[in-house]
Amino acid sequence: MSSISIPSLSRLPIIAASFMALLITGSALAQGERLAAECVQQMHKTAHNTGQTIHTIARRGIGAIQAIDDNDGTDEQLIAAARQTHSAVAARAEAGTDRINAAAERCIDALVDMDADRSLIRRVNHARRMSLGVITDAAQSANRRVHTALHRALNN
Repeated sequence: MSSISIPSLSRLPIIAASFMALLITGSALAQGERLAAECVQQMHKTAHNTGQTIHTIARRGIGAIQAIDDNDGTDEQLIAAARQTHSAVAARAEAGTDRINAAAERCIDALVDMDADRSLIRRVNHARRMSLGVITDAAQSANRRVHTALHRALNN
């Protein structure tokens, strides 16, 4: 029959504490990974939805410009419709940008509070930059299309 020696038993609390520390660290890492992934997904979704809304605003504005032109509207009416569309695009882009920045800041604050790996914070910041770029590109594209529609209408 084998016996357990006292020195072996005295190591049990140390082993248990080490095991618990490993579990907590692994759990915190997984929690940080999940949080970063959720934040990245939220920012990408916001950028996508904002871009879609911006394109819808532009399409409607272009339709308004064409309708004014088809009904022999004045140059002032055409310009006003284009300005209104540009303002709506800018407002939607700003709202999307604000949402993305707020989401990124909340996420980074939470990651810092949980002492997450710096690579997770870099991942969130990278996703923020990419998402903001999507919105910027959508707004620029929309404004170019509106400008082109206005130019065509003024030259008819």
